[in-house]
Amino acid sequence: MKAIFTTILAICCAIILIMGQIYWNEKTTVSGNNQARAVPSRVEETAPPVTNKTKRSDSDYLNLAGNWPESSQERFKTTLAEKQPFKIVFAGSEALSLEDNGWPILVKEKIEAAYGKTVTVYSIQYGLNSIDFINQESQAEIVAEKADMVIFEPFTLLDNGVVELSQSLQNISTIIADIQAANEHTVIVLQPPHPLYAARYYPVQVEELKKYAAQNGITYLDHWTAWPDQQNEELKRYLSEDQSRPNEKGHEVWAGFIEDFLIKN
Repeated sequence: MKAIFTTILAICCAIILIMGQIYWNEKTTVSGNNQARAVPSRVEETAPPVTNKTKRSDSDYLNLAGNWPESSQERFKTTLAEKQPFKIVFAGSEALSLEDNGWPILVKEKIEAAYGKTVTVYSIQYGLNSIDFINQESQAEIVAEKADMVIFEPFTLLDNGVVELSQSLQNISTIIADIQAANEHTVIVLQPPHPLYAARYYPVQVEELKKYAAQNGITYLDHWTAWPDQQNEELKRYLSEDQSRPNEKGHEVWAGFIEDFLIKN
């Protein structure tokens, strides 16, 4: 009887051990499977596939350039096909301001965001009137850039009261001829400096610059239309105290106009 009891007890212990082993194996397998599924899930959440949503085609870039002169658009087609950047140069007086809040810097940032490496921008400024500019042969620096487009502010304000209007316009012709003689692909775009509050003769000069551009088939960026009226004291809020250049607010207005021309929405 005692032997039978011992045998039954041994069988029960064996069954318990076997069941325990089976339970442990199942628990370990489930835990391992859960970990295997969890790893890819964490990787996918922290490092999703990278997609370039801003990548554009050549036709997209050409659409952005829809406001450019036709010859510039044709040249852009060529530079895109050749995988070369289209180069734009901003040139003019110190009113451009190459400081961080100057419109050339603001526009450059927007161009880089829109066009990527298909367009490059370079800015040059001079504290010269148009006669001194020519006498010092400063146009050679612009020529050396071999730009596809030059957006030129031709020292109209610095010429004010110093250079006669007819001579000022002749100087513009000389500068343009020198630039284009060195690079037949360069397109010149003209623009005035910033407006002044309650000025008298200066607006006449700027109006003649606008007429000069029309008569010579040159694209003219009339950014004055984006500023407050010249007889409105509000304009002074956009200029430095001596009106020699725009302040930060004025540069934002000027930049917005140039951006709309260079980047068609």
